[in-house]
Parts: sequence; structure tokens; C-alpha cells
Amino acid sequence: MKVALLIITSILLAGIAMASVPSWVQPGMVTVYDGLSSSIQNGQTQNGVNTVITTQVDAVSNNEVSGNTKIDIPTAPLGGWSYSWIAHEGDSWKDVHRFWIDPIYPTASVKGPNGEIFKIIGSGPYSYGDRNWDATLMAYTNQDTGVEYHLTFETKTGLILAYIEKYPSQNTFIYFRSISPEL
Repeated sequence: MKVALLIITSILLAGIAMASVPSWVQPGMVTVYDGLSSSIQNGQTQNGVNTVITTQVDAVSNNEVSGNTKIDIPTAPLGGWSYSWIAHEGDSWKDVHRFWIDPIYPTASVKGPNGEIFKIIGSGPYSYGDRNWDATLMAYTNQDTGVEYHLTFETKTGLILAYIEKYPSQNTFIYFRSISPEL
């Protein structure tokens, strides 16, 4: 009976993808992203705010990563804010500190802010600034609410190159600038 139960469990679990944090995500790693957030009124972009998002990894343990993120807003009087975070592989995208996904099981690696499931849309060349990558695009779209999430990652490593959230009243764009040490 135990053997039959083990065989059935193995068969059921074989189809479930288990995402993991890529091995290149290490303590001391620093990433920098450019961000833009703006409200939408009457179909027009209003009040755009540029940001610089700097994230440092403090610890990596199994499928958990922790660190600190600083959001700089060059045009704000107070300049921005910082926060500490812990990310678990497979969790929802809750903030801008996440810079990786598992390139082998990308749709199991991260979900939208409210647990939405991304679908792979396609892959091909991606450019930002003077850099080029082979990239994969994942997205979630809700036709009823007008909500869209787009996540572009380097196909080979899982480094997130761009993340976009579009709502009827607001858009947020995040684009990769640098990583140290380089991959």
C-alpha cells in the first residue's frame, strides 16, 4: 500500500514545477533600475514621476532572499525612501525589489501583485539603452478591468529587464540599468 501511495504521489508531483532562486542571486549583489510612474486622466498621462530603484541582497537561503531597497525620486523634496524586504520564490510581485525569476520555471517563479498567473507570450531580442539581450516576455491581462502586467526577463539567467503595470488610472514602468557584480 505504501509503495502504491509513493508511486501515485510521485506521478502527481512530477507535473508540478518547483521554481528556485537562480544561483547567481547572492548576498552583496546590487541592482539598479529606472522607474516611471504616472496617473492617467481622460486617457492622458499626468504627473509622471521618475525614480531610481537600488536594491542590495543581504541574504539568500533556499528559496528566500532578503535585502534592502532604496527608491530615489530626484524631483521630490525628501528624495525618496528605503525599506527592508523578504521575498519567497513563487510569491506575488508585491514591490519593486524583485529582480530575478527562475528561467527554467518562470511562470511558477512569480505571480502578479494579487496572485495573477503570468503566461509566456514569446521571446526574442530586447534592448534598453545601449544593451541587448535574448529575452522572454510574460504577461497577464484582464480584459474586464483593463489591468495588464508585463514582465521581460533575460531568457538565460532570469534577470528581470523590465516590468510594467498598467491600470486604467495609473501606469508604472521599471527598466533594468545595472547589476554588480556583472552576470
